[in-house]
Amino acid sequence: MYDNGLVKNIHKILEIPTDHKISLGSPTDLFVSNETIWLTEHGTSFLTKYQINSENLTRFPTSQNAYQVTTLPFWIREANNGKGIWFNEHEGNKIAFFNTVDRTLTEYEIPSLPTDGYLVYPLNIAIDQLDGNKLWFSEWNTDKFGMVDAQIPISFEIHSDKNKIVLGNDSKQQSVVIEISKNSLAPYDNNIVFLNASSSVEPNAGLGNVDVKFSVNVVDLSKTHQVQLLLRNDSAPAGDYTLGISGSDGKVTKTVFLDLEILK
Repeated sequence: MYDNGLVKNIHKILEIPTDHKISLGSPTDLFVSNETIWLTEHGTSFLTKYQINSENLTRFPTSQNAYQVTTLPFWIREANNGKGIWFNEHEGNKIAFFNTVDRTLTEYEIPSLPTDGYLVYPLNIAIDQLDGNKLWFSEWNTDKFGMVDAQIPISFEIHSDKNKIVLGNDSKQQSVVIEISKNSLAPYDNNIVFLNASSSVEPNAGLGNVDVKFSVNVVDLSKTHQVQLLLRNDSAPAGDYTLGISGSDGKVTKTVFLDLEILK
């Protein structure tokens, strides 16, 4: 209620998060869709989903980068009626598109190289008003701007045979089969895919005390299409997390996500 320019009778109806055990890492931008809040945690490497009714929070880590730094997701732009989310990784050197339907993350490496280092610092983003699959971005450290088109097929596809994995406190290994296939529709040819993993266990998307090992770290698609991932709990804190399994052709990284439960 306004009274001579002053706001009075303010009542708090909701505080997020309500659980004091949840601590957000510098939430920077958000949008709300169907009782769900999507936000970037700029002090971490997370895109975060908070469901208002259930008070459930899920963190989706970006892929880990070659510079071993926190990627710092920054601005969010909703695309395709909430079915997609664009965001920029301030220190990840990537523009990212998260598919909210199939829970996959596609990250586009920015090819520019500034004269004083490796990071271009993508600073602001805007969706093309005529096409939600296109995102324009500015490069603070190179005096350039660029555009990403998500409709252009990438050179490979990556899938997991599981949606969830549970690790006990007995150091027993669990396995996941990763299927990687060549995408013949891609406008460029590539056979080599590099594999990596990330998680919401640590703010920088690191795996902490979860031991992760691929049967091979580099896949030649002319020879191999399946890879085994072995995971073991080495005294990681109990809780519900998200595991990201990523493939990269050097230009684009695609990540599929599994729910990760670590038992006490």
